[in-house]
Amino acid sequence: MLKKIYFLLIFTAVLVCLSFMKKSQPIVFKPVLLNLEKITARPPTPTYEALVLLNSRNQLIKNIVFNKIKVKVEGFNLDSKLFYEKSLRFRMINWSILGKETDIGSNDSFFWFWSKRMSPPAVYWAKHEDLYKTRLKTPFHPLWMMEIIGVNTIDLENSTVFEHGHDLAIVQHKLSVLGQPIVRIYLVDPVKQAFIGHYIYDVNGKLVVSAEINTFQEIAGYHLPKSMTINWVEENIQINWELDTPLINCQIDSTNWDCDLKNKELINLKGYIPKSVPVF
Repeated sequence: MLKKIYFLLIFTAVLVCLSFMKKSQPIVFKPVLLNLEKITARPPTPTYEALVLLNSRNQLIKNIVFNKIKVKVEGFNLDSKLFYEKSLRFRMINWSILGKETDIGSNDSFFWFWSKRMSPPAVYWAKHEDLYKTRLKTPFHPLWMMEIIGVNTIDLENSTVFEHGHDLAIVQHKLSVLGQPIVRIYLVDPVKQAFIGHYIYDVNGKLVVSAEINTFQEIAGYHLPKSMTINWVEENIQINWELDTPLINCQIDSTNWDCDLKNKELINLKGYIPKSVPVF
């Protein structure tokens, strides 16, 4: 009983935080979220079935490739490529006019992050089973980046679903990469059967990071991101993505799941705290 009360208090704090938060520019989802008087914890069956359909449709997507993404952050413009093959294979590489800037990836055994702006500019890596022993920030974690693309499924059995106007908020209680309790919220458009927002809050209801879809592109009947905004609150950084037309269920070169270790120092993230955080 005390546990239920605890989570109710946490979620209430999240709702209050959402209701007062303002954004620097117009977005699809403005978090004046969830008027407590209008919340329905058990949406009408047809609405809930939209989430079941979203899951069944997204299960058909085995991989996705964005050959060109324009990334804007802190006055910098980056060109990126993104590869994702379910469930753990991921690669995103960013280039500036000065060359390769970051390499974020994951394969069946481990995940990694490299940036030439880190100190030292090493390959930071860890096995998946050591996830909760790492200190890799959420915006640079492959698992977060796999989610915000919008082709994964939702664990509905361990979620609470709330109505938010014509949309649905799916709330989960999880652990962060530090092993701390967090609140994970997906916002879904049940008509498009598409994700329109991803949010992570700490136990005090403070927003940690969000990714919100600004515009969509329709590919093979799927509504996928065309542009999105990522807000990394603790570092006061906003990252904007402009995504080209993706390839779905295509042949992906298996070398994308190999980390580039040439002439690079290796640092296991298990228990390691980096000395600095890159701008991008």
